[in-house]
Amino acid sequence: QLVVESDSFRTFEEYASGRAYEGRADLGNTQPGDGERYKGRGAIQVTGRHNYSQVSEAIGVDFVANPELIAAPEYAFATAVWYWTSRNLNATADSANIVRVSELVNGGHHGLAERLASFQRGLDVFHR
Repeated sequence: QLVVESDSFRTFEEYASGRAYEGRADLGNTQPGDGERYKGRGAIQVTGRHNYSQVSEAIGVDFVANPELIAAPEYAFATAVWYWTSRNLNATADSANIVRVSELVNGGHHGLAERLASFQRGLDVFHR
């Protein structure tokens, strides 16, 4: 999942502007500018004011006031761990249902072929 979310670890910030998230109440984006301010960041793209608020509380860093910090290497993986554990994704991943894990991480099937291939590469490493 992280390979696709981070473009093979090239970036921890979504390339898109975030305008598509403007006004998305389901993400907690209720204030003008929230879409761009709280676009996807981190090794798993944490998106939306609501998620930024939750991860801020969990980790103890004010990402709501300083959203760009999630893209910093020292927080990119900590926020990914928070996202993964707060959604109990291990249970789904343990069943090898990578399509469902992808839906829970990404909200859809973006990069699904690459996600499946990355999962298989990981399995291959463990089964050598």
